[in-house]
Amino acid sequence: MLSQYGLDLVKSGRAPASPGQCLALVREAVEGFFGMAPYSLYSLLETHNSDLNQNRNAYQAERAFLHAGYGVKGPVRPNDLVFARVTMPYGHVGILYQDDNFGLCVVENTLYALRQHYYGIPYPGSPNCLSPLSRWDLVSSIIRLPDNFGK
Repeated sequence: MLSQYGLDLVKSGRAPASPGQCLALVREAVEGFFGMAPYSLYSLLETHNSDLNQNRNAYQAERAFLHAGYGVKGPVRPNDLVFARVTMPYGHVGILYQDDNFGLCVVENTLYALRQHYYGIPYPGSPNCLSPLSRWDLVSSIIRLPDNFGK
């Protein structure tokens, strides 16, 4: 599952270590899970939003995924990509994960210190977190990738 791949990426320490790299974390998880070449997600999305070529941020990726027809109305479910427009103009993105203790959570790289402190992986204060969805920003878009994504 994409969400487990993303969580394993974070727990292994291979995820981007700097805060503010939410799209890079999601890109690495998507490319790794679907067997895509490094950075090929950007090339694929740029065909749906040329602004992504100049501004590689979550907001531009959200626009590209929506234009490509991957947006769904909900309800959210594990492995969905969730976007928020709270930190404009950059936006925010994470991967939904079903946790046995917390329920629906978001695998994310965040600047938000409170989530880093309580849910940081592999240690509190890491920008890579497994945050309960209930503590997450307002979801602006839900993206659901098909099993053959990137093929």
